[in-house]
Parts: sequence; structure tokens; C-alpha cells
Amino acid sequence: GSIYAVGGVAIGGCTRTRALEVFQPATGWTSLAPMPTARASIGVGAVNGILYVVGGESGCSTNYDTNEAYDPATNMWRPRASMPTARYAHGVGVVNGKLYVIGGFAAGSPLASVLEYDPTTDTWRSRASMPTARYNLGVAVLNGIIYACGGGGASNATKVVVEAYDPATDTWQRKNSLPLAAAATSATSADGRVYVVGGTNNVGAIFGATQAYDPCTDTWFVLASLPTPRSDLGLAAVNGVVYAIGGAQAGPTILNTVEAFTPASVTTTGIGCSGGGQSPLAIGTNGTPRVPTADFAVTLGGGPAGAPSVIVLALDLSVVPIPLGSGCFLYANPLTLLVTLSAAQPFMPLPIPDLAELVGARLTLQGAALNPVTLALATSNALSLGFGR
Repeated sequence: GSIYAVGGVAIGGCTRTRALEVFQPATGWTSLAPMPTARASIGVGAVNGILYVVGGESGCSTNYDTNEAYDPATNMWRPRASMPTARYAHGVGVVNGKLYVIGGFAAGSPLASVLEYDPTTDTWRSRASMPTARYNLGVAVLNGIIYACGGGGASNATKVVVEAYDPATDTWQRKNSLPLAAAATSATSADGRVYVVGGTNNVGAIFGATQAYDPCTDTWFVLASLPTPRSDLGLAAVNGVVYAIGGAQAGPTILNTVEAFTPASVTTTGIGCSGGGQSPLAIGTNGTPRVPTADFAVTLGGGPAGAPSVIVLALDLSVVPIPLGSGCFLYANPLTLLVTLSAAQPFMPLPIPDLAELVGARLTLQGAALNPVTLALATSNALSLGFGR
């Protein structure tokens, strides 16, 4: 896989660039044919091996409706049909061979409008608008759904908004909000999750938080932060690794920094209880109770040597009013118990009050840690976590 970096603001903080560069994790960066129109705050998407760059701004009060296409096979650009509405700071997602332009900024206001581009006919059409107008948002595609995350708008409230668009039905749906407000952020998808990285918070401070979304549970997690906090970055995933590329810090200081994050791989060995006998905690699969009989261990890995030893565990619970006998109930989500373990706090019990048994719990682990984690199914109504044990 390859990552293309195109356009943007050049180092020095003012000049818009035409540069096109390709990054291959095994070999590094290579310069390619420059884009015909220098611009920043663009939208970029790839359809059938062709790179499309739409919209943007010149830095001199010019907003572009420009659509230019790059073919890696020939290293050549050609103009395509312009967008109906000039804009910048928009998001782009590609689903089923069509490119979708989401939100953005034009004429002094954030936009809610959505445009669909069909490369086979070189035509544009309007689609259902976002419920919340915004710009400088993060956009990612996962399983045919486009997620619009955070961004600036009429108030700080837009910086936590998450809305999902289904092109098949041309409809939007509100999702659980970001844990941390983020504008001038970026998003991508990897390993079945959406990742929103970096940006600015409600007071305009630049940060490097990594926020991960699980669409199966409509749940967000805060993971290890970028080593280099920044806004206005590029984000892409190749072979399950998330790459943060470029961006800006205060000044503005324009960055060429590239940092990589590997979502933790999770392996499990056994499901059971410590000390033998029937534990008051049980784990069920598809609603079927299972009494533990052995220790339950989870090992996380995937971060580089010296990566932060931080682990986030979420235990999602919600009562389904179906008694399973002996005071046992079926649980799923959305009540979330969220715990972060580190070297400074290596152990924490999670009390689960008023339960004789826990059935149907979903355990989700995310982080970048090399040390093992043991989940001990205790003999009381608590799930104990030990870090590096």
C-alpha cells in the first residue's frame, strides 16, 4: 500500500504548494508530478486507482471548485468536472466507486451540503445534507458508511458531533459524540474501527489525542496520544498501521513529521475463574451463559519498543430484561466502565454491584503496550485487572 500527500501549506507557513509525494512504508518518500493548481485545505479520494483532488483555497481569499485527477500509472494529471459549489476544509469519502464531499467552508459560513461525484460519467449531484454544518472535520469510511467526526461550526458543540451517512439510502444518523472536542482534525479507518487523531480543542489548543470508535457498540475510546501534537494533519492507514503525516503547530509551524500507530493485537487464552469452583462472574456468547473454569488472560502487543505502556479497557453493560436464573441477567451495552492502566497505576478492580452473575459482557481492549495484562475473574462481584503481571 501507498500513501499520497498532495498540496497543503508549505514549510514557512504561507505558500500553498502543488507538491505530490508518495510514501511507501518499506522505502520512504518519492516526489511525483506536481498538481496543476496549488492549494490547501483540499479533499482527496481514490477511485479505481485514480487520485481525485477537489476544492481547496489559495490563501488569498480564493476558494476553489477545482477537480483534478492523478493517474499513478502514467504520473500525469488531467482536469475533471468542477464541483457545483466551491469550498475548502471539507471531508471526502469514497464508497462503491463514487466520491462524496462532506461539509466544508464557503462564503463565510460552515456548510452542511454533500456532493457526490461519479468518475465514470464525470458528473456531480447533490445528496442529503449533514444534520450539522461544519468544516475542518475528520471523515472516514468503514463498511460502506461515511463517518463525519468533530469539526468547527456555529459553536464549540460541533467539535464533538459524530454523524454517519449511508450512501445506499442517502440518510444520516447521529452517533455517540467524541470524548474529546476536535476541530482541524483528521480521521481514517483500520482494523474495524474509526480513528480520529489530533486537532484543536474548545479553546483552540493543539493536541495529539487518538480517539477510536467501535461501530458495533457505538462506543469511543481514548488511546495513546501522538508523540507530536498537531492540527491540520493527514491521516491514512496501510496494512493496519495508522500514519499521521505533516500538520501544524502554533506559530504556525508547518511540520513534515510522520508518526505511526499500530492498534494493539489481542489474543486470549482460556476463559475462567481464579481459585476454582463456580465464579460469580460468567461470560456468555450470544446470550448463552458459560461458567468459567480457568484463568482468562489477554496479551496486547504491536507497539514499537519504548511505546507508552497504556491500556484502555471498556466493559460495556446494559440490562436486557430476560432473567437467566439465580439472579442472573443478560447484559450487552451501552453502560460503559472505562479504565486506563499504566505503570503508575498497574492494578484496578472494576466493581460490578448487585450482580450474582455477569453474562453476555463484551470486553474491548485497545492500546499500545508490550507487557501482558491478566484479567482475573475474581470470587466477588468485581473484575480485576493487572498490568504487566
